[in-house]
Order: sequence, then C-alpha cells, then structure tokens
Amino acid sequence: MSNISHAAPLPPDIGGEGGTAAESNLPPGEENSAALDDAQKTHAEAAGFYQANAGGALGHAIAQSWLDWQCRMVAGIIRGTLFIASKNTSTEAAQLTAAANWPKTSSDELALEQFATQAASARANNIKARHRYGPGQQRVCDVLACPLIVDDEVIAVVACGISTRSEAQQQAILQLLQWGSLWLDSLVKQQSQSNRGNGTFLNNLLSSALSLEHSQAACVEVATRLAQHFDCERVSIGLRENLHSRLYAISHLAGFDGRSEMARQIEAAMDEASNQHSWIVLPQPAAGQQTDSQMVNSAAHKKLAATQNHPSVITLPLTAGTREKPEIVGAITLERSGEIGFAKQELEQLQLLARVIGPCIDLKRKAELSTRYQLKQSVNQKLRALFGPEKTMLKVSSLCIAAVVMLLAFVEGNYSITAPAQVEAASRQALVAPVDGYIESVELRAGDLVNQGQQIASLKEDTLKLEKQKWENEYLKVEKEYQQALGERDRKKLSVLRAKLDQLKAERMLVENKLARTKIVAPFDGMIVSGDLSRQLGAPVKRGDVLFEVAPVDNYRVTLEIDEFDMDGVRPGKQGKLVVAAL
Repeated sequence: MSNISHAAPLPPDIGGEGGTAAESNLPPGEENSAALDDAQKTHAEAAGFYQANAGGALGHAIAQSWLDWQCRMVAGIIRGTLFIASKNTSTEAAQLTAAANWPKTSSDELALEQFATQAASARANNIKARHRYGPGQQRVCDVLACPLIVDDEVIAVVACGISTRSEAQQQAILQLLQWGSLWLDSLVKQQSQSNRGNGTFLNNLLSSALSLEHSQAACVEVATRLAQHFDCERVSIGLRENLHSRLYAISHLAGFDGRSEMARQIEAAMDEASNQHSWIVLPQPAAGQQTDSQMVNSAAHKKLAATQNHPSVITLPLTAGTREKPEIVGAITLERSGEIGFAKQELEQLQLLARVIGPCIDLKRKAELSTRYQLKQSVNQKLRALFGPEKTMLKVSSLCIAAVVMLLAFVEGNYSITAPAQVEAASRQALVAPVDGYIESVELRAGDLVNQGQQIASLKEDTLKLEKQKWENEYLKVEKEYQQALGERDRKKLSVLRAKLDQLKAERMLVENKLARTKIVAPFDGMIVSGDLSRQLGAPVKRGDVLFEVAPVDNYRVTLEIDEFDMDGVRPGKQGKLVVAAL
C-alpha cells in the first residue's frame, strides 16, 4: 500500500515561502503563476474588506470585538485604537481611519493617530516611551503602534497607550499585538469568504481558553469545543518538546495514560505532520471540494485511522512566533468515525483556527515555565543573535571582550593575597589521663621544651597502691590454700585454686600497669603546646581527659585564613612566596 496522501499546504506563516516541505505537482511556471494569483486575490479580498467595511456596522463590530479582546488580554492599557489603512491614489500614502476604540467612551486627549501614521509610513513598530499628554502634559504613558502587513502592504495599524513599562515588557506587548494581528488577518479573509459564523466561534473559543489559568486546562477546553463543533469522535492537542510531539490534552478527558498505544499513535501522526511542515488529511477530499494539495507521507495517519477505526483523520501543525520566523510549537489531530471526510469549508476553517490557537497556547505555556527554563531560552536567543547574520556591533563588542579575556588568561603577573596567618606544628600528640585520679605534681607546662621520657606531671598513687596491696594479700591467701590442697592431693580443688591464682595475678598486674602510667612523660623531643595544670594540684581528672599536647619542634606548617572572595586565585599545586609581618 502506498504511503502517499494529499495534504493542504500551510499558510505562509507556517510553511515558510513554499507553505510546505513537500514538492509541488504543478510545473514550475504554473506553480509560480498560481501562487502569484492567489497572493493577489487574497490581498485584494483583505484590502477590499477593510476599505469597504471601515465605516460600516459589520466592520466596526469585528474591529471592536478584536480590539476589546486584545486590550483585555494585556494589563495596563490606557487607551487603544484600531486604524484601517486605505491608499491615497494621488499621494500613494496610506490614509488611516479609526475603526474601533477602547474604551468606547474615552476622551481624545491621548492622540494615537500620529503614532499610527508613523508606524504605517515606516512599515515597522513604533515605540514612544514616556509620552506626556493630558491637561498641562502632566500624565505619562508609553505609546506602541504595530502595523498589520498583508502581502507587503499595510492593511491596518493598532495603537495603544500603556502604563510605563521596561523595554523588555514593551517588546512582549508588541509580540502579543503581532500575534493578535494574525487573528485579525484571518477574520478578514474569513469575512471575505462569507464565513461570518466562524468568527463568533473563534472568539468564544479564544475567550474560554484565555480565561483558564493553566495551559493544560485550556488545551482540554479547546479540544472539547473543536470536537463538538466539527462532530469529531476525538480531538487531541500535542506540544513540541525536543523535536518530538508529546500528547498534552484529549477532548472530554481530564487525564489519560501517555504510555498507551493510542497516545503513541497520535504522537506519531503529529510528528509526521510537524516534521513535513504540512497538514495531513485522510481521506482525500472529494472532487470539487479539494483545496490545493500536495503529496506527503501519511503512513502514521493511515495506521492511526485503521487501528482506532476512525477513517477520517486530519492533523494541523500549530505555529507561534513572527510571520517571518514561524516556529512549530505543537499540533492538533481530529478524528471522525464516519466515512465522509472533512469538507473544503471545514478544512479552511481548521486552517484558520490553527493559525490563531497556536500563539494562544504557546503564550499560556510559556507563562508557566520555570525561571531556569526562561533563562535558558533567553540565552539561546542571545546566542542566535550573536552568531546570526545581523547585529554587527554586538559581534565586534563580543570579539573585543573575548580578546581581553584571552589576554588576562595568558599574561602572567603578580597576584597578592593578604590574610591572617598562624605558624603551628605539623602534628600534635595528646597526653591523656590513663585512669581516674587526682593531680599530684606538675613539673612542666605549655611552652616548655621536653625530652623523650621526661616526666611532665604525675597522678596520686595512694588508691592504686592500696588496691595493689589488696590483690597481693588475696594472692598469698589463695596460694596458701593451694599448697594445702597440693599436700592433700585434691586434684579438683587444685584446679579451682590454680584458676583463682591466675585471676588474682592478672588483677595485680593490671594495678601495677596503672601505677606505671600515673607518670605523664613526653613521648618524643618537642614542645608542650597546650596544657597548664600548675594551678590545679589535687584536682580530679577522669580517664581520657586531655592533659597536655606535645608537638615536634622540627616540623611546622603555616595556616592562612583566606577570605572567600580571594579563593578563586588559590589552586592546589600553585607556588608562591610567603611574607610574614611578624613572628
């Protein structure tokens, strides 16, 4: 079975210059001619709609609805106006006519027309920071004007006055206005084709999605409304993560298992459409209802349709970003169980919805991202600007900074660190109390030099001597009994007395060992660095108490207390000179 199917091309802001990544079936000459005719026709319809309805009730209704939604979405807007552009045949300059104001009953003290005219003439965004207006020029606001350009001609300009913001916030608001202009452009084309009911559905769809706090809830709401509106068994929305689509929401379901076979098949279909930068529809529209189509690979869609028993399947990539640099952020897959596929009008309406839903979902999703991810995205944007074809001054500045860093990295110089220092012994040995007792004498103290084996202090021996005398008496007593049993040749008694003699002998030797250790002597030649018991004669000590510390006099080390701000200049293995102020 062939894996080739028909798919409608993406709009210019989705597929780039060609609208899709696949090759066209038309000859080159006919393809260019058809594209040119379509572009001229689309622009003529859009321009005609704007010019014809600028003062009419229908034009005001659409313009006012769009402006109300745009101003409610952006916090801090003081006043906004949507101007419709018409070309003056004599001067070839664009003439602007106010089609909608927000709020409707506001004074005209903040004149936005001059900023809109400047934006239309320059064909670029116009920003006026800290603009003064009102009685006595006492009020201050920022003015932003964003032109809507369709097929290289200015069709409309939206201008608004906002509370003073930073430059980054101004750029963010301009991006929101640019995204909103895609919706306005789509509404114009939709109205020119007499699909007035779609605008109401789209308005309600976006309003309900933007009213929800979390992006996943918004995606479920959008998927459910699309399933109801287009009579689908299931509508799925996936978001792009690391060049792969991850299923994010399914209509009428608050949760699902992302590891299921159904989820994997839907994600494969979304990847298939996103990787080809084209929307894929099964089955092919009937004769007379086909849109301009191109041949793309649809193997994943055919597998999804066969496995899930939904013969009609369509997947549309979702895009965000600017018209010149669109970015695929996700995809929508719609499934029907009937044999009748999607009609041409439904395909055109879905194409319109995909162009508007993408920026809306992407905006809510980015608002939920962590600070770490937002910082990563900002760094990536700076790197793209640095290594891109523009911003020469930024590249020159970066090269200068890199040259300075390289110079500092390889040029040697003197680096000085000032820190408190202490000269101390490389090692110390503690002299502890061997037994519980009392201090009897102290011959030396901290700061004195000692020789190996020299007595430093001693503990009282009275208690230990009495204990030794006790065990000696016990030993003599048992030894006498042993001699008597030996004379009687009582072997059983001899064995018991021999064991008791060994025990008493061990006890006596233990006491003698304690007596020998009551003398605290130096283990090696050195200096007593701590310990002064000269004023604690007779004081009790416990076994294990540290009485003195002795250090050798031929091995020293220097300890520096370097400040944490200077630690970057210190590394293991580096050599330097030590200059001490005093010893």
